[in-house]
Amino acid sequence: MNMIFACDPCHFLFSRTWQPEQCPDCGKFYVQCVSPQSILRGNIVVMNIAKLMIPKVSTVFLHENNTVRQGLERFMIHGYTAIPVLNDKEQYIGSVTEGDFLRHLLAVHTTDLKRQEQYKIGDIVRRDFCPALQIDADRSQAVEAALNQNFVPIVDGRGVLCGILTRKNLITYLAQQ
Repeated sequence: MNMIFACDPCHFLFSRTWQPEQCPDCGKFYVQCVSPQSILRGNIVVMNIAKLMIPKVSTVFLHENNTVRQGLERFMIHGYTAIPVLNDKEQYIGSVTEGDFLRHLLAVHTTDLKRQEQYKIGDIVRRDFCPALQIDADRSQAVEAALNQNFVPIVDGRGVLCGILTRKNLITYLAQQ
């Protein structure tokens, strides 16, 4: 079955029965599969999110079974305002923010770190905050997501976190186009 591919730098469209490594027109390695619907809608402005995102191995994240103390310590070390949260299958389930920790501390009436070991990140994570984007999303989807979020979690077809797309990386990429 033929699939449609597009090159990010030169916007060349072509079809193949397999995933090509590079564009047959310009030779660049920025090729991704695109849907016929996006071509028909006329919004086939291709972007290779995998090239722009910060890979999971280089990001900070928590697991839902981590303790609130572990989460607080990670926030203090890295200074972020929000961190992605994963389940035991490494699937993205939501993000936790400084505000989530503050609300939790107010609810339990203590800031004692030792006492925070009895609470889990899964109890305070906001599953509706900072929705993820599929790794094969197009440029317009990425821009729309980045307008509302400082970072966009990027997931594969199984919902497993691949990395994050920061607003800064996206703006830098768009400015170079």
